[in-house]
Amino acid sequence: MDAELVLLELRRGGLEVDWRVVDERESLESALGSFVPDVVLSDYTMPLLDGWTAMQVARSRLPSIPFLFVSGSIGEERATEALRAGATDCIPKHALGRLSPAVLRALSEAEQSRRRREAEAALRERDERYALAAAGSSGGIWDWDLLAGRIYLAPRWNELLGSTGGATVATFDDWLALVHPDDRETFVRLVELHRRGDTPVLEVELRLRHRSGSFVWVLCRGLASRGANGEAKRMAGSITDVSDLRRALEQLLKNARTDSLTGLPNRQRFLDRVTHALDLTHRLPEFRAAVLLVDLDRFTLLNEALGLSAGDRVLATTAQRLAGAVSSHDLVARLGEDSFGVLLEQVNEPSEARARASGLLAALAEPFFVAARTVVAGASIGIVEDVRPYGEAEDVLRDAETAVARAKRLGRGRWSVFDPRVRGELSSRYVLRTDLKRAIERHELALEFQPIASLVDGTLVGCEALVRWQHPEQGPVSPAVFVPLAEEEGLVSRLGELVLEDACRIAHGWSGSGIGPITLSVNVSAVQFRSSDVARAVSAALEASGLRPDCLQIELTEGAVMEDPEAAARSLRALRDLGVGISLDDFGTGYSSLAQLKRFPITSLKIDRSFISDLPGNAESAAIARAVLSMAESLQLGVVAEGIESDEQRSALVGWGCRYGQGFLIGRPMPPEDFLARARRWA
Repeated sequence: MDAELVLLELRRGGLEVDWRVVDERESLESALGSFVPDVVLSDYTMPLLDGWTAMQVARSRLPSIPFLFVSGSIGEERATEALRAGATDCIPKHALGRLSPAVLRALSEAEQSRRRREAEAALRERDERYALAAAGSSGGIWDWDLLAGRIYLAPRWNELLGSTGGATVATFDDWLALVHPDDRETFVRLVELHRRGDTPVLEVELRLRHRSGSFVWVLCRGLASRGANGEAKRMAGSITDVSDLRRALEQLLKNARTDSLTGLPNRQRFLDRVTHALDLTHRLPEFRAAVLLVDLDRFTLLNEALGLSAGDRVLATTAQRLAGAVSSHDLVARLGEDSFGVLLEQVNEPSEARARASGLLAALAEPFFVAARTVVAGASIGIVEDVRPYGEAEDVLRDAETAVARAKRLGRGRWSVFDPRVRGELSSRYVLRTDLKRAIERHELALEFQPIASLVDGTLVGCEALVRWQHPEQGPVSPAVFVPLAEEEGLVSRLGELVLEDACRIAHGWSGSGIGPITLSVNVSAVQFRSSDVARAVSAALEASGLRPDCLQIELTEGAVMEDPEAAARSLRALRDLGVGISLDDFGTGYSSLAQLKRFPITSLKIDRSFISDLPGNAESAAIARAVLSMAESLQLGVVAEGIESDEQRSALVGWGCRYGQGFLIGRPMPPEDFLARARRWA
């Protein structure tokens, strides 16, 4: 369906399209072997193939072909990283009107690049001919009488090799004695091939020994003169000193494989080393290696707060600490904006990788001193303990990324080992897609309600509606699993409408039940907010249920609001015109600043649970919580703290001026009837 929509949009843009659709790495590689496209379009998140791997495969086969992501889930950070890694453009699915112009622009740029490469190749060829002629005219000439076995070497040879005297008469063995041992076999083979007439010209780069004992890189070119029977009688040519060019090329190669900010190897060089390690594990049963993926925690927030230059200094210091914490035969590389890879070779047992990860976490837990401030960044680490079962380096990195994501979900600042059973979970996600569509169509999803109360006197002030799915075979499925699935399948708008309708209907049914007026909070996902008329859906739910608008509060994430601020402002004003409240959820994890918040008709903020979980002991989290509360007070916004689980957290928040909160300390999510009974006792 996605492919059909893309093709339709391209045809609308006046393009005639011959196309192929693939959804696995194997089918992609096979298609690229028989079908040469002008452009490759790819989703970013797919069941059987991730967009990053698709880009790497396409780039390895067709490096000059434009590669565009057309995705609804790539996100701003990943899109920026993809563009840096070689993607031509990233088009959101909700803005397909940009696709045809982007493709036309990419094709035009590719054609210009092709013409430029051809012109540069022609220029290089001309320069090469000129350089060869110049070298010959300056005396770097050799003339080999094949029948007599004598070689005439012009005076330029002596200059190149640091000798004195004029022209030299030598044999091929004399010449061969000057050639670097590693180059001799290739040189002899190419000379013989040209002598037999199997190649049109002799051309080879080799090293010749200088009088000082060092070696000089030269380009040797020659051409044979043949008799009537085709047998070579004479071979003549020239040599050119290319040492400076070789050094320049080696530096260029080094720069292309080195991160400019940290000086560490880059992602491609890291993958090459992992590939080499995989080869060793397959050839040497006793060889073991492990891969660690180190991802800095809340680095985006640090950049927002202190600026990019401070972030760069943190990255550079992180690189130094990581490099200083590993042994000489291990490799540290920078893989992305705030992620680093560590290849541990000669690992004796799995527990060694865990111990090394703990050491790296300790090194990164030390404060950074930047911008006249003390900053604690911290990191999470994903571990692949043994690379032996793998065939591709990208697969190792993929599983390390899965492990580091789990470490972050568990609370950051820790390591997590990849569990191969996760692959089975990914397979089950594929099955869940079909089942989720059926569950939404049959209204099989249910709601639970989590209380929101005053942190000062415990008064119940509201609740948040949370959608739940009890799968008939797999049991409870987390919203963290099925909501992204709904977004990927284009079902999230319908799911959001059902949640709104049911939540408003249930909340209105509580009227007159003796629990007093409370506010109902309902989440709207970023995808639903972008792709549907949220104000219309809210208005319909209020009208159908009879719930008063001032009893409803819509919760949105920072990312949903800030992705397209102008469109978001229009939608938010339409919601406020209905009389409902608007809360910015997960505040502190995204993009917002004080100046930006003033543009939107927001009524309250929610402090993200990640800043509450390590209160009151974590100084950084405490500073962020106080800053959010101060900002909210200046803008006259309400604040709710999420994820409160202890009296210590509640007391700290009350001391900083936070009036409302939710979390397990106050009450867990519960079915509607249980919430009503609890609310009556509360009243």
